[in-house]
Amino acid sequence: MNYFTKLSEDERMQELAYDEYRRKMDYRLDQLDSKEEGRKEGRKEGRKEGRKEGRKEGRKEGRKEGRKEGRKEGRKEGIERGRKQGIEEGRQAEKREQAFKLLELGVDISTIVKATGLPKSKILKLKKK
Repeated sequence: MNYFTKLSEDERMQELAYDEYRRKMDYRLDQLDSKEEGRKEGRKEGRKEGRKEGRKEGRKEGRKEGRKEGRKEGRKEGIERGRKQGIEEGRQAEKREQAFKLLELGVDISTIVKATGLPKSKILKLKKK
C-alpha cells in the first residue's frame, strides 16, 4: 500500500490541490525568472546599443568640432601666410623702386645689384622701361 491510498478522500483532494498549487507557483516563478532574465538581457543589449549610438553621435559631434577648429586654424594660417607674402611683395617693390631711381641717376648695374640684392636680369628689365 502506498502513501496516497492510505489518505482519506478529503486528504487526497487537499494533496492534489496542493500539488496543483505548487505546479502553478513553480510555473509563475519560472515566468518571473524568465522575465528577470529577459530584463537583464534587454538591459545589456540596450547598453550595447546605447554605447554604439553614443559613439556615433560623439564621432559626428567630434567631426563637426574638428571642422570648425580646422577652419579657424586654416584662416589663421592663411592670414599669416598672406601677411608674410604681402610684406615680401612690398620689400621686392621697394627694391625695384630703388633700382629704378639708381638707374635714373646713372649708377652702374653691378652696383645696383649689390645695393638692392635684385638679380641683374630684373634690373635690365627696369632699364628697358
